Amino acid sequence: MWVDVEGHGREEAVVGLDVSRTVGWFTSIYPVVLEAGGGDWGRDIRAVKELLRGVPDRGIGFGALRYLGGHELVDPAQVSFNYLGRYDAG
Repeated sequence: MWVDVEGHGREEAVVGLDVSRTVGWFTSIYPVVLEAGGGDWGRDIRAVKELLRGVPDRGIGFGALRYLGGHELVDPAQVSFNYLGRYDAG
């Protein structure tokens, strides 16, 4: 299944760029193919976790190529997953 993953973070978009005085967050949206099956939910969850961890720079390159690089990149995703980060109750 194709999904768009949207991340909001303060990760370094440009190495060495000081963004400590900026307001808000940076958003990156990138398509990912998720595969599941076989009935082993634990294995599927671990596989998706590792797939998402393996996306270089949390997908910022897709948007850079698509919107700044002038490339005709088609985004086939029909589902969007908005990841706002980790929330701690403490």
